Amino acid sequence: MIHDTLFVGIDVSKTHLDVHTHPAGKSWRCSTGPEALAELTQRLARLGPLAIGLEASGGYEARVAESLHAAGLEVHVLAPARIRSYARGIGQLAKTDKIDAALIARYLQAVRASLTPYVSDPIRQRLSAFTAHRRRIVAEKSGLVSQLDTIDEPLMPANRAHRIATAAVLADENICAISPTWPCSAPSR
Repeated sequence: MIHDTLFVGIDVSKTHLDVHTHPAGKSWRCSTGPEALAELTQRLARLGPLAIGLEASGGYEARVAESLHAAGLEVHVLAPARIRSYARGIGQLAKTDKIDAALIARYLQAVRASLTPYVSDPIRQRLSAFTAHRRRIVAEKSGLVSQLDTIDEPLMPANRAHRIATAAVLADENICAISPTWPCSAPSR
């Protein structure tokens, strides 16, 4: 069977990318540094018609998706749970970065018609970054509040109360920075 489109699966981690082309079956690994990413983008652009799938990986995929999209390549950021379900469905239980890249490419081939390609959206990216940061601040505040009753050292409650107040201000500042309609009471620093 002749395929017009090459499907590329990229397993993204903090320090490297595992890349697999399907049905060609070629695999390689590269760094996530700016030069390596530029080289990967050029290498993939030379392969002809292709669709690229990246597994969403806690934000590490954003720079890769942006770089490939900026070069005019078709990129899809895929939900990890769907890829794992697909793997189970085809009986692929082993899990390595290289196998994951191949699975991503095969999954993309199977479902591409129902997917919407990645589109760069700076406002959404900024909102996502603020939301993630605020979520971490709120989690820290919650942890500090739960510790207030458990520590007998006299200086600790005052220290924690100060950190809780600071976390609340930071959380509000994040919202105020992105939402002109939010009632901002937090003083700017």
